[in-house]
Amino acid sequence: MSSRRQFLRTLGLGAAAAPWIPLLPSHAGADGSPRRLLIVHFAHGVALDRWRPQGNASAWSLGESLAPLQPFADRLVQLEGLVNAVGRAQIGDVHNIALGTLLTATALATDQGAGGHYLPGGPSIDRRIAERLAASAGRTAPLYRALHFGVRTQGFALSAEDRNLPLRADDDPAAAYARVFGELALDPDQREALTVARGEARDWARRRIDALSKDLGVEDREKLERHRAAIDVLEARALVDRPLPSSCVMPSPPPVIDAASHPANADVPALVDATNGLVAAALACDLTRVVTLQWGSSGNDGLRHTWQGIDADYHSVAHLANGEDQVAHEQFAASNRWYVERFAALVAALDAVDEGDGTLLDHTTCVLLSGLSVVHDLSNLPVVIVGGGLEGNRWLQHDGESLTGLWLALAGHLGAGDIETFGDPEYDQGPLAGLV
Repeated sequence: MSSRRQFLRTLGLGAAAAPWIPLLPSHAGADGSPRRLLIVHFAHGVALDRWRPQGNASAWSLGESLAPLQPFADRLVQLEGLVNAVGRAQIGDVHNIALGTLLTATALATDQGAGGHYLPGGPSIDRRIAERLAASAGRTAPLYRALHFGVRTQGFALSAEDRNLPLRADDDPAAAYARVFGELALDPDQREALTVARGEARDWARRRIDALSKDLGVEDREKLERHRAAIDVLEARALVDRPLPSSCVMPSPPPVIDAASHPANADVPALVDATNGLVAAALACDLTRVVTLQWGSSGNDGLRHTWQGIDADYHSVAHLANGEDQVAHEQFAASNRWYVERFAALVAALDAVDEGDGTLLDHTTCVLLSGLSVVHDLSNLPVVIVGGGLEGNRWLQHDGESLTGLWLALAGHLGAGDIETFGDPEYDQGPLAGLV
């Protein structure tokens, strides 16, 4: 029970959450603990001198920006030199390309340019891995194949179901809480009524698909068939009588923040912390085994880290950092460290949950990265991995190797090794050597 109290404290929850313990079944033993993936993205890259490790590959220490992760150094791998090769080959707005190709390894299908949106060129790796994990889990698969949380993403999607099908993050923690956790708070009669209503909605949707398909072309009919397949998946999952979890902490409802999708700068820290709590709880409750967490949009235009005393535009600071403007460089380094601190808090929340022969962190591969490196470059991307059972205390240097290799290596590590190729084949060099 002490670890659960620690988890509550880590999430900033109080005694009000106690009646919700237990909620989900725990997994006993190393072999019974499912593998999970968490990908966290922050925008605009890093102040490189503060991000890079100190020393050399055989005797090194974390740089100043990554110091908040020191408690997890024995489970941490820092990678350098990886390149978003497919992104570098595409001409367009670098911010859209950086974010929209990062997890798909495929050129954007559409790019509306600076300030505009884009459409992905293919499915993202988190979605591919989620599909494999769900298939291997069978009837014990979690309710959600993957969840996509964000803060101030402004509709710019990190993940994708497929070409032209972005998966936009949920920017409002109050709405995300209601959607993901609300059903767990219902009494049996309310849950039964919801089950009936959902069944009626699925039947209505199938009838509409049948009616619409008669007058559509082949491409549009294929889209509708994907919707029908998704409905079938939902129905099959609804019919599975999964036991209520026993090691889940039901989070308290997060604060309601005005205009959460386009928040005031001062509200950003509260949104980040609230979303962190939802991510940790969703993984602890085994509601999903794959999560993406997106901090910011492609350009992060208009964001100012006022809570750090920085009134300059974050995007402008990123352009000026790593150059001769030392003030901007210091501001950017401070902003980088703030994101790492929030990531470290999330990692600590996972590590506070006992599971099998370790903790939830030991079974969750947590990736922190940015789609840009320095001065809006797509090479030498900043990547840190914590947990997931990988050998830690390593600094791996990969000179110009494709980021696709990282995704293939992690897919194999997570038990989705049948994903043998990914993204644009021109930049697929196979799994990254030496990581797993």
